[in-house]
Amino acid sequence: MYKVVEECLWDIHGKPYITYGIMSLEDDVYVPDVSLNKENIIRFVNLLNEEALEPIHLMDVIEDFLCD
Repeated sequence: MYKVVEECLWDIHGKPYITYGIMSLEDDVYVPDVSLNKENIIRFVNLLNEEALEPIHLMDVIEDFLCD
């Protein structure tokens, strides 16, 4: 099972911004700063959970998500 993690990061000019990462609740897997769009990342994580994605495939699926 995966969840969305909200983070506050800073750009190169020191300006803060909110970004969203993905954490696996079953394994020690965390991918920070995946998207700035909260609605899109929530839909994506819901799909990961519906499909019961194995954590070993997470990086490949995130790459596909970012290329769409």
